[in-house]
Amino acid sequence: MKNRFLLLLLPVMFWGCHQSTGNDDSPTDPRNYKWKEYVLTLPNSELTMFSVWGESSKDLYTAGDINGLDNVIYHFNGNKWEWIDLKSNGSIGSIFGFSKDNIYAASAFAFPENKGIIFHYGGTHWIDLKLKIGTLFGGTGIAPDDMWFGGAYGNLYHFDGDSIKDYTMADSLGFYSFAAFASDDVYAVAYGGKNGIQVNYFMHWNGVAWRMLQKDFEEQSAFGIYIAKVGNAIYSVNGGRVSKYDRDNKKWTISYTGVGFRLYGIYGTSEDNIFAAGTHNTILHYDGVNWFRYKNLVSQGIEFGRVWTDGHAVFAVGRRDGRTHILRGN
Repeated sequence: MKNRFLLLLLPVMFWGCHQSTGNDDSPTDPRNYKWKEYVLTLPNSELTMFSVWGESSKDLYTAGDINGLDNVIYHFNGNKWEWIDLKSNGSIGSIFGFSKDNIYAASAFAFPENKGIIFHYGGTHWIDLKLKIGTLFGGTGIAPDDMWFGGAYGNLYHFDGDSIKDYTMADSLGFYSFAAFASDDVYAVAYGGKNGIQVNYFMHWNGVAWRMLQKDFEEQSAFGIYIAKVGNAIYSVNGGRVSKYDRDNKKWTISYTGVGFRLYGIYGTSEDNIFAAGTHNTILHYDGVNWFRYKNLVSQGIEFGRVWTDGHAVFAVGRRDGRTHILRGN
C-alpha cells in the first residue's frame, strides 16, 4: 500500500492553530506566501480528508472520514474549522459546489448496505438524497442539472438534480476523478488491473457515450488517477510527476518531475497559478514558467492529499500521526 490517499478503499471536535510570523496581509505573490497551520483531531481516532472545495478562502469545506468508517465534513469560515456531523457511515471522496448554498458530496461505502450516498447542502443543512447508487469516489458538475459521479465496481452515474441515470461499466474499473468542460466534453480517470498490477484509464464523454482515450500501467503512465481542470487544460499527478493534457492536440506531456516524494493533489485557478501537493511535506507552485517547491513551512512531515486555491490563498490538506493537518498560505 503506497499511501492511503491513493485509494479510498483504504482507509473535531477540537482544532488547533500554529501560526507563522506575518499576518493575513502578506504579499499576494504565491511564492511569498506566509503559512498558518490548522490541526483537526479526534481523540483515539484517525481523521483523513480526501477532498476540499470552497466558494472562497473564507468559505471552504474539506471532507473525508473518521477511522475509515464515518463520513465527516469540516467547514472553514475564515478563522476556524468547524465539524459537521452527518451521522452516516462511509467515506466522502469528493465535495464540490456551484455556490455557497448548493454543494454536493459523494460518499463511498455506507455500511451495512455497502452503497454510496450523495449528500446535498442547500444553505441550511446537509441531507442524504437517498438515491439508489453504488459506492462513490469522485464527482464533478457542469451545472446543478448536469453532474457526474463515479466509484468502485465500474459505478458511473449522471445526475440531473432529480434523478440518476446509470452508466456503470465493467466492475474491474474504479472511477476516481473527473474534469468537466461542457455537457458533451467530460473526462474521467479510472484504475483497474489484477495481480497487484495497476492500470490507469483516461476516458471521455462526448455527450452520447463514454470511450477510452488511453490506458497505461501506473508506473509508466503520464497521467494518474487524480485530475483537475485548469483553464482549458487538464492536469494530473502520478508519482513525482505533473502532467498536462492538451485537449486540442489530444496529448499528455510531462510538466514537472521530482524525486523523493509522490504527488496526490493538484488544483489551479489558471495555467499560471497551479498548486500540487504530496508526501514529505511537499507543496509546489507553477507560475506558467517554472515549478517552485516551498521550503521552511510551519510544520514538517505531513503527507498532503489535496490542495485548493482561489487565487488569494492556498490550502493543502494532509495528515500526520492520525491527525489532519491543513496549511494555509496567503
